[in-house]
Amino acid sequence: MAASIDPNLVLPPHQDFAALSTEAIAFITAQPGNAWTDVNPSEPGVALLEGALAGLTDLGYRLDHEVADLLAPAGAEADWQPLPPIDQALPTQPVSLDDLQKTLADHPLLNAASLLPVAGAAGHYQLRLTPIRALSGAEQAQVKQDVWRRFQAARPLGMLLDTIAFLSEAKLKLYPELELAEDAPVEATLAALVISWRRALTAPPVYLAAADCLAAGQSGDAVFDGPLLRQGVRQSQPPAPTQVLSSQLIDLALAIPGIAQVGSLLLGDSDGRRVDSAWSWTVPDGSFISLDLDALLPWWAGQQTLPKQSYDPLHRKGQRLRVNLDQLKALLAAPTAKPASPAALPAPFGRYRRLSDFPAFSQGLPPQFGISASGLNPAATPAEQAATLQLQAYLLLLEQQQSDQAAQLENIRRLLELPAGDWLGRLRALFVRMLASEALSAADADQFWDTVRGLPASILRQGAQPLPLAEQLLTPADLPAYRQAGGEPVLEDVLSERWLDRTLRRLQHLAARFGETLPDAALLRYRGVFGYYSPLLLASRHAPALDPDTLTRRLASLKQALDLAGFLLAFPRLSGGRGQGADLAAALHSRSGLELRVAARLGIALDDGDLSLGNREGLYLVEGALLTPGLAMLSEPTVPLANSVFWILPAYGSRLGDPSFRRLVEQAICEETPLHLTPWVCWLAADELNQMEKLHRHWRAKWREMGGPAAPDPDKPCSGKPCPDSPPGVWSRRKRLQDCSAALQRALLQAAFPLGDAAWQSHIAVSQLDANFTVGYPLVPQRRTVAFGRRIGDPTQPYVVAFTPALPLND
Repeated sequence: MAASIDPNLVLPPHQDFAALSTEAIAFITAQPGNAWTDVNPSEPGVALLEGALAGLTDLGYRLDHEVADLLAPAGAEADWQPLPPIDQALPTQPVSLDDLQKTLADHPLLNAASLLPVAGAAGHYQLRLTPIRALSGAEQAQVKQDVWRRFQAARPLGMLLDTIAFLSEAKLKLYPELELAEDAPVEATLAALVISWRRALTAPPVYLAAADCLAAGQSGDAVFDGPLLRQGVRQSQPPAPTQVLSSQLIDLALAIPGIAQVGSLLLGDSDGRRVDSAWSWTVPDGSFISLDLDALLPWWAGQQTLPKQSYDPLHRKGQRLRVNLDQLKALLAAPTAKPASPAALPAPFGRYRRLSDFPAFSQGLPPQFGISASGLNPAATPAEQAATLQLQAYLLLLEQQQSDQAAQLENIRRLLELPAGDWLGRLRALFVRMLASEALSAADADQFWDTVRGLPASILRQGAQPLPLAEQLLTPADLPAYRQAGGEPVLEDVLSERWLDRTLRRLQHLAARFGETLPDAALLRYRGVFGYYSPLLLASRHAPALDPDTLTRRLASLKQALDLAGFLLAFPRLSGGRGQGADLAAALHSRSGLELRVAARLGIALDDGDLSLGNREGLYLVEGALLTPGLAMLSEPTVPLANSVFWILPAYGSRLGDPSFRRLVEQAICEETPLHLTPWVCWLAADELNQMEKLHRHWRAKWREMGGPAAPDPDKPCSGKPCPDSPPGVWSRRKRLQDCSAALQRALLQAAFPLGDAAWQSHIAVSQLDANFTVGYPLVPQRRTVAFGRRIGDPTQPYVVAFTPALPLND
C-alpha cells in the first residue's frame, strides 16, 4: 500500500512552519513604531525569518523521534546501555513462599519444592523435595547441598531452614493390553506412550526462554515477575495428581498416533493382583509417582507374565508383536526437550539519527544576500562586504543557539544513562572520611578540586556547521577553537548552582522512573558536617573564589547527587533484594538487602570495619528468627522474637548523634522493614557497641561454621542433643551456636528494653566468650578512652587504643 499524506493532519505547533511564520510576522508588525511594511515572501527580512523558522521546525521534528531513536547509540557504541537491562531491573529475590519454592525447585533434577512451617517455631521451615526421578545417594547429597546454598543466598528475612528431605518413591505398575494400528512403528509408538504417561503422572516443570515468552505475547512484568530462574521462565501448570484413574491413562493412550485400541489396563503397586472394580490408584502421602518401567517394559517384551494371563500385551490384527527392548530403552533415554536458556534479552535499540548534525540555515539563503561557501563577493564594495559579514555575525547568534540545542539533543543519551566515571569512587571515599570526622590534609583538598574539575558536563554546545563566512568572520586563532567546541566547552561550570540543580534533577528523574525517592540533603544533615571542612577545602590553591557557606551548601548537594548515583548503580540489588536476609553461610560480613537499602537511602557507607573504634557511620541488622537455630527455643513472653529484627547503630557521630537525624533513621527503618516483621532500634554508646560487636561477630562466625563447606546435613537437627551418627564436631558447633545466640539475644533485648526484666541479662560473661568462642579471627579490639579534652583526629593524642591478639582455632 502506497504511503499518503493525511489531508486532515494537524501538526504540533513546534512543527507547523506556516503557523509559526504567521505568528512571527504578526508579532513583528504589531510592534510600536515598526517601519517594516513589506511582508511579502520576496522581502529579505521574511526570507531570513523563514530560514530561522526552518531550523526551529527541524529541531521540533527531531524532538518527536521515537524515544528508542533518541537513545539509539552510534555504531561505535553498539553495546551502550543507559539503564539496567530488563532481566536485572524487573526480577526480585524471593519475597513470598511461592517465590522461594520456585527458586529452590530450579534444579535440573527437581520437579517441585515445598516449604512447610515447623509447628511451634515461627520462621522455621522444613523443605520437602520432589525429584524428577529416583535419585542415587550421591545425587541426593549433591542436590541437598545445592538447595541449601540456594536457600541461604535467596533467604527472605525472618526465615530459617531446619531440615531437607526427599519424598519417597511410589512406583506405579501398569499392564496395558494394546492393539497397534497398521504400519505403526512398535518401539516409537510405545516410547511416545510412556513419555505421555510419565508427563501426566509426574507433571514435570516447563521452562521457556524469556524471549520466547515475550514473543508469545506475555508482558515483561509477567515474564520477570519474581525471582530470575536459571532454567528459564517457569510456566504455570497443574500439579502432579494424587490419584491415578485408569480412564485418564486410556484416553492418553488412545491419543497417541499408532494405538488403535486399549483392550485392558491393570494398575497398582503389585504384580497385577487387584480386584476388577479398582480403577484408580492413590499416591501414598509423602511420596511422588514413578512409573515402574522395570515391570512394564519386560512385560511388553514377553519376558514377564501376570498370573492367569491369557492374552498378548501387544498385537496387531490378532498377531502378537515383538519388541526390541534395547531400542525402546534408547528412545526413552533420549532427551525429549532442550532446556530453556535464560539468556539476557538484547537491548531494544532504535535507529541512530545523528542528531548533532545540524546545518546552519545561512548557507541556504539566496545568492542576493552575499553569504556563500565560496566566500565574499569580490565584486562587492568594501561597505557591502562589511554589511555581509555583519549579517553573518547577527545570524550566528541564532544559528549558534540552534546548533547548541542539537548538540544537547545528541547528548540526551548521556543525560539519561547511569552515572559513570572514576569521580564517583574518589568523591565517595572523601565524603566517608568527612562523615567520620577524620582530619583532611592539604593534599586531600587538592585532590578534591582535581576531581571536581573532571565532573561530567551537564550542557554541551558545538559550533554551527558549516559556517559559510567563518574564515572572514573569525580570526585564525579563534576559528579552530570555535569549530571544536562552539566557543566554550560548557555553559554551566561544574559544582555551580545550575550544574548541581540540573544534575540532581536528572538523577531524581532516573530514580523516579523506578518509583524511588531519596530524602533531601537538608533532612540528611550534611551541611552541619561539611561546614567544618569548607574552610580547609577553600584553602587549597585549586579552590575557586567561594565563601564557606556557599561551598557548604554545594557540598551537601553534591553528596546528595552521589547518594542518588550510588542508589541507581546498585538499584537491581537494592530493589530486588529489599526483603532478602544476609547470606550467613557465604561470608562473615555479608549484608542483608534491607541493610543495604536503608544505608543507601540515608547516605551511610557500609564496610567490614568495626564501628566502635572510631566515629564512622554504620549499622547492623540481626534477625530474631536466627537467634533460635532449631534447638532449644528461648521464651520471651513480651517479644515475639521470630517476628522481630534488631537494628544496631552507634548513638554518636556527626549525624547519628543528632536526635533529628535519628528520627529520620527510625522513619526509614519503619518504612523499609517488611510488614510481618517488627523493628527494634538499639542506639548504643561506644563502649556498649564495642561489646555488642564482639557478640555479633562471634555469633556470625558460628553461623558461618554451620553453613559453610563443612556444614552438617541440615536434615538432622538432633532435637537439642547429640545425634548418634553425627560427624565429629557437629554437636559441639551446634551447642556453641546455641549458646552464642542466647548471649546475643539477651544483649539485644537489654539494649532494646534497658528497663526490662533482669532475667534477660546475659549469663555468658565476656571473659567466657574470649576463652570459649574463638574461631580463628581477631576479636573486635577493646576500646579505651583517654583523658577528657583531647581532640578526635589528633595523631599525637589518640582517642582510642586498640589491640587485636591472635587467637587459635577452637573447634
